[in-house]
Amino acid sequence: MNWFNSLDSPVLVKELRLRMRGGKAYVIMGIYVILLGLLACGYYMFKTDMFSIGSSNTAPVNWMTYSEIGHEMFILISMLQLSMVILTAPSLTCGAITLEKEQQTFTALALTSIGSRTIILGKYFSSLCYLGLLIIASIPVMSLTLVFGGVSPGELFMVFAIILLSALLFGSIGIFTSSIVKRTYISTALAYGFMLFIIVGIPSAAFFVLGMLFFGGLGISAILTAFAHWLFPRMRPGWKPERVVYIAIFGFSFCAITALIHLPIAATIGNFLQSNIDILNPYMLLFYRGFNMGNTSSIPTFVDFIVSSVTFAILAFMMTLTLLLASIALLRKMRAPVPDTLEVEERYYDEMIKLETMRRLDESIHAVKTEKA
Repeated sequence: MNWFNSLDSPVLVKELRLRMRGGKAYVIMGIYVILLGLLACGYYMFKTDMFSIGSSNTAPVNWMTYSEIGHEMFILISMLQLSMVILTAPSLTCGAITLEKEQQTFTALALTSIGSRTIILGKYFSSLCYLGLLIIASIPVMSLTLVFGGVSPGELFMVFAIILLSALLFGSIGIFTSSIVKRTYISTALAYGFMLFIIVGIPSAAFFVLGMLFFGGLGISAILTAFAHWLFPRMRPGWKPERVVYIAIFGFSFCAITALIHLPIAATIGNFLQSNIDILNPYMLLFYRGFNMGNTSSIPTFVDFIVSSVTFAILAFMMTLTLLLASIALLRKMRAPVPDTLEVEERYYDEMIKLETMRRLDESIHAVKTEKA
C-alpha cells in the first residue's frame, strides 16, 4: 500500500467526520472570511480617505495609488494568512497521538489491523484539511488585490504555495511531538518551541550574537542533554542518574558553546544564515523576496523570488517527509508487542525441564548400553 492509498483510509474518514460534524466548523470559516473581507475594505477606506467624505481635503485617487493600495493590501492579507497558519497548524496536530493515550483509546487503536502509516497520515491530513479549507476560502479576498493592480497572478500563486507548504511543515512538527511524549500539553509546548525556533530563533541567530547564543546554544545544550538521557540507561542497564547529573551536562555544554561563540566559526555560521535567511524562514521569504518586488515586479526580482521559493519548498518538503517518517517509526515501535515476563519465565522453565529430561534419558540409555557391553 503506497502513500496515496493511505489517504483513503477509515482513520481519515473518521477524523474528517468528527471535525466537520455540526455547524461550528462552518461558522468559524464564515467568520474568518468575513473578518478578512472587513479588513480589506477597512484598509481600502483608510487609504482612500473615504471616512472623510465631504471634507475639502479629499483628493481624487489615481491609478498609481490604486496599484499601491493593491500591493499593500496583498502584503497585509498574506502576512495575516501566514500567521494564522503558523499559529494554528501545530495546535491541530500536536494531540493526534497523545489524546488517544489520555482518553484510554490508544490500546484499541494499536490492536487494529490498520497500519501505522495509515494512522499517522490519516490523522495528519484530517487535521490540516480544515486549515486548507480556510486558506481556500480566503482566495476571493486575496483576489481583490488583482483588481487594484500591483500584484501579478504568479505572485499570488507563489504566496499561496508558500502558505500551504508552511501548513504542511508546522503540522508535521505537531504530529512528531505528539509521537514522542505522553501528554498533550508537553507536545504542544514542544511544537510551539520548534515553531519559535524557526520563526524567531533563526533570524535572531543570523543578526544578533545574543540570539545565536540564546537560541543556538540553548538548543544544542538541550539536544545533548536529551541524548545523554537516552544513552546512559543503554550504557549501564538499570542505572538512573539523578536529575542534577543532567543539569550539570546542560550547564557545562552551554558554557562550552559560550566559549566557542568567539571563534571564527560563529561568524561563518552567522554569515551563512544571513545569506540564506529567505529560504529558511517563510516570513523572511515573503518579506525579502515576495514583497520587495514593488508595484512593477521586475523580471530579475521575480526570478529570484521563484528560485528562493523553490528552494524553500524543497527544504520544507524534506523536513515534512522526515518528520512524518519518524512519527510512523515511533508509532510502529509503540504498537510492537511487549513480551509478558511471567510467560517468558514459564517458557524458560519448561525448556529447562525438557532439556533436563532429555539429559537424564541420554544418561540412562548410555548406562544400559555400557552394562550390555
